[in-house]
Amino acid sequence: MASYINNPDYEPVVLRKTAPKKGGSTYQISHATKVENNNGDSSFQPEKYSAEFVKKMIGFRSEKKLNQQQFAMNLNLPQKTIQGIEANSIPYNAGYVQKINNYISRNSGK
Repeated sequence: MASYINNPDYEPVVLRKTAPKKGGSTYQISHATKVENNNGDSSFQPEKYSAEFVKKMIGFRSEKKLNQQQFAMNLNLPQKTIQGIEANSIPYNAGYVQKINNYISRNSGK
């Protein structure tokens, strides 16, 4: 039955689950645009949400009488994300834009 164990070509394989290192960092990819400063230096700055998109989102929220927390919960996003988008203080994320636009289009007729 266990003849393969006595085989000299058999080498046991040990699988171990390794825990993630403490203090590990998470990388986030965001869109950036190259901007030239007055002194001729160029740097990359994160792309911002359009004013039109932010107004549309705030208008929808106020029309439906939702606060930021309720709106975020409906979108399954953190409240800080909605707050950051409305203040234009977080980097552009196309996934958030798509998710919010889809939610608005599905619920604007109700």
